[in-house]
Amino acid sequence: MTLKEYCKNNNPSKVTLELIEKLKAFSNEDDYFFGVLSQSAVDSDRQLIIDYIDKGKDVSYSNILLFALEVGQKREEIERQSA
Repeated sequence: MTLKEYCKNNNPSKVTLELIEKLKAFSNEDDYFFGVLSQSAVDSDRQLIIDYIDKGKDVSYSNILLFALEVGQKREEIERQSA
């Protein structure tokens, strides 16, 4: 699946579209977009990544992936605790 197909098939939210646009400054690889999006399944998590890109220090391709992974791990922990 390509990013274009993802957008066509999933009707992404405004936050998701904003995140995708911000990620394009760092890469145009579909795997990069899907890696970040898969770690941030809800808009509040995606907004955290947008805020990191906008306000973060040393924002880079790799650091965005690492931050997205951290966000995903925190989401999993919250879900485990609430189950």
